Parts: sequence; structure tokens; C-alpha cells
Amino acid sequence: MGVSSDVNLRAFWGGRVEPIQAQAEMVWGCWQRLAVRGGFLVAPWSSMNVRPLREAPLPSKDALLTDMAQSCADKGPYYSFWQDTETLSDEAHPHVHLSTDLALPKIYPGGIGNDAVLMVEAGRDDPDDRALAWFLGMRSDLVRDFVDVWCPDVVEINNMELLDQFPMRPGWPPVGYVTWLAPWVVEARRLPRAPIREEYRGGTLIGIAPDSKDPLGDATKLARKIYRSGALKPLPIVQPQSGSTGCDQVND
Repeated sequence: MGVSSDVNLRAFWGGRVEPIQAQAEMVWGCWQRLAVRGGFLVAPWSSMNVRPLREAPLPSKDALLTDMAQSCADKGPYYSFWQDTETLSDEAHPHVHLSTDLALPKIYPGGIGNDAVLMVEAGRDDPDDRALAWFLGMRSDLVRDFVDVWCPDVVEINNMELLDQFPMRPGWPPVGYVTWLAPWVVEARRLPRAPIREEYRGGTLIGIAPDSKDPLGDATKLARKIYRSGALKPLPIVQPQSGSTGCDQVND
């Protein structure tokens, strides 16, 4: 079963208001975590928040904070950044482009507040589904990084092929090829067996085998089992706070 669309690593969390300095720390920390993974992830980041759109490198945390503060003043707390992987040799990771979109605190009545998205574009001439294979080959490392950095309710590796297998469930955690679920959005003991199933930072990692021969088929079967298990709970509109069951469990 082929997979050809862009692959996304997404973190979601309920309304959590933080100062712009804390937001910039998370963004910068995310970039540092990604760079440690090597390959094309070491490429420098630029802002997509400037108008007219032009290359605006962000070489330091101070530059990032200034960019985010200006963007927030102009249009609210939604930030977008990109990586020019053309600066790297093809050997670093051919046919793959990386971008990120970060939407930090937005509290909507009845809606979920925050998300951070890392997207790897599937190459048009990439019949081997290299983007997804690369994500799965990381063996949950990037999912763990997003848990550590963003203190989320859920993190998942997904693409439209898998998402299209299931009706949208607004306000509920999505299930991907690999998923991390906070303790307040899953009853872990009710989750089914899976090739990846372990505790991490108080929550649960669950996913398909990194070397799956049919990732879409295996992920579809696992997601169906998870949805039918009754283990999932609604995402909180406001995330549990430090001192209860919230961020102290993740960002210690």
C-alpha cells in the first residue's frame, strides 16, 4: 500500500498562555533538538513572518525573539519558519524538503489552543516513500523530542493517506503511525498491544514497527484498534497546569 503525501510530525495541546520569551525558548529548543539528529536537519532556519516575504535568517535566539515579538504585534501569536535544504548536498537527504509551522497560544471557545507542526515534503520522484521511512526509522526519537520541547497533550506522525481512513473527530486525539498521548487524554491500560508501546514522560508511546513493510496498512489497523478500545479521552480546552498533572511531568 503506497504512501506519497507530505509527512507531518504534530504536537497539540490545550490552551496554555505563556510569555513570548517562553514561546521563543520552545521554538529555539525545537531547532536545537532537530539539529542533533543530523542530516538536513542541521540547515539554518529563516522567518516566514515578514512581509513582503523574503529570506530573513534567524541565527540566534535573540533574533528569533525579535522576529516573533514583531509578528505577534502585527498579526497575533502565529509563527511560521522554513529551512532551505538546498544549502545542503543531496547526500544529506535527497528529495526531501523540511518546513515548520508553529501556532502557539490561541484559546478559542470550545476549541483546542496550540499546535506545532514539522512537515517533510514527499518528493515527486520519490517512489520509495523515503520521507515516511525516514520518520519511522528514527524509532520515536523525534516524537520524544516534541514531547520534551512542547509539553503537549498529543504528538503524532501522520499524513493525509492515514488521516483519510478515519472520520474527523474534533476535540479528540488523532492517532498516527507513531503517537504519544499524555496521561490525561488516554487510559493507557486499555490500549492494544503494538510493536511500539511504552511509557514516556508520564504518557504513552504507541506505534507500528519502524521497519514495517506496509506502514499505511499497519497504521490503519492499529488506529482502528485504538479508536475502538475506548482508551482515548477528549483533549482539554485548557491543559492541566504545573503542580497537578501537567507540564511538570514533561518539562522537569
